[in-house]
Amino acid sequence: MESLRDSGPRTATGLWAAVRDAAAGVRHGAAGRVAALAAVEGSPRLGWVLPPPWPRVDAVLREVLREVRPRPARPGTLLLVGTGGWAFAARAVAESADAGHRLRVLDRLDAPRVAELPRPAALVVASESGRTLETVRLAAVLGARTRLTPVRLEGARMSLLPEAPTTALFGAPLSTPFLLAMATVHGDALEDAYAQFTTVTEHLGRWAAATACDVDGEPYPRLRLTEAEQDAQQNREQDAEPSGLDLFALQALRQALGGKSAPKRPGPHWQVGPGAAPDETVVGPPPLPEDLTEPARLMARLYAVCALTACLGVRLGLKFAEHPAVDRYKRLVGTIRPRPAYVDPRGSAEHVTPLLRGLGGDGVLHVVTYESASDATRTMRRTRQALPCRLGVRTEFHRGSAWNHHSYQAVAGDPRARVLAWLPAEDGDPLTALQRDIAAATCASLPGRAVLLQSPAPRRRSPS
Repeated sequence: MESLRDSGPRTATGLWAAVRDAAAGVRHGAAGRVAALAAVEGSPRLGWVLPPPWPRVDAVLREVLREVRPRPARPGTLLLVGTGGWAFAARAVAESADAGHRLRVLDRLDAPRVAELPRPAALVVASESGRTLETVRLAAVLGARTRLTPVRLEGARMSLLPEAPTTALFGAPLSTPFLLAMATVHGDALEDAYAQFTTVTEHLGRWAAATACDVDGEPYPRLRLTEAEQDAQQNREQDAEPSGLDLFALQALRQALGGKSAPKRPGPHWQVGPGAAPDETVVGPPPLPEDLTEPARLMARLYAVCALTACLGVRLGLKFAEHPAVDRYKRLVGTIRPRPAYVDPRGSAEHVTPLLRGLGGDGVLHVVTYESASDATRTMRRTRQALPCRLGVRTEFHRGSAWNHHSYQAVAGDPRARVLAWLPAEDGDPLTALQRDIAAATCASLPGRAVLLQSPAPRRRSPS
């Protein structure tokens, strides 16, 4: 597959015009090559590029809201269950306002957290395939516990327009789950925010194309996407959860561009957030009008991530709408019996370091905790303090199984990358069981590059 870098428009204006034309249905010339790179199973996924007029968006939302909020409406929280871009985008919405009483997003198989959730007013399940492992299991458990019938957004219902499908990698801002989350949190302010957003999409597309043309020159680029607002977050606890916007950007850039071979070169390595290393090229945020409302600004930021991802994919000749490597671990889920090494996190450095050194390689180490949220925080804090200085390699800390939906594709395609996965102890809960299966399958799918660990179960007191 030729990229536009090799044949076609060589200017930022021509690049964005080709993306826009492909989204409008053009299938010849440069636009045809863009459509081919954006295809999944033969269908171009460019429904996120051209915002439909508000009346069409409003009609889609009203239809979904009639299911989500039946009359008489129940006051309370909307619980949205999903994974990957669908969930990360909805998280960004929940974080954009004091929305805890209106919208909750669940994408992790964290049994203690699920057990503590208060009963929501409505339950929405977002999965394009309808078969996503985590989403299906969470929906079954939550449906039984809440006695609610889930409203399912699947297949064509994920996209605003049937003729313009999208995918989880580009699940915001022009998708049904995202705009449902926006309507839940921002209500009547959404129409005005949408109108403001549509005035800047062309500007954002041209910014993305110009940025892609500028950062595409190095043979093995290491890039970091930052937001001005993130500078204030540098003092937050290191083991705090990344923002929804960060996670959305990470999954779009890593799953779409990582682990794929471009003609004569690999795809770029992406980081998101503050703290750039000397060998990283920093990509700052696009300039936005100061008078944009906060909902419109959020939509613009998410759109900029999608546009930048697509423009880089086209410039590099990468099929940027798919992430096939994830099938490597999904095929193994349920077929691999977890066989972890038992290590106390408090002494993890001295026990784990020899195991990791035995794997070889000098690339990045991903420490992924599949435990409950509280256990994961403790494990990451202890491991963060101990491992980097012992190993002398770049070390990232993430929580599973969200990590499988934002970084696995890139790690699977990088032979230097290593993974240290912390497994939750068996507790009889079906959510924990699937989390254990996913962690075990993930490590088994990366032979010679991953170590599966588990903290010893707490000792039971003998009866006195």
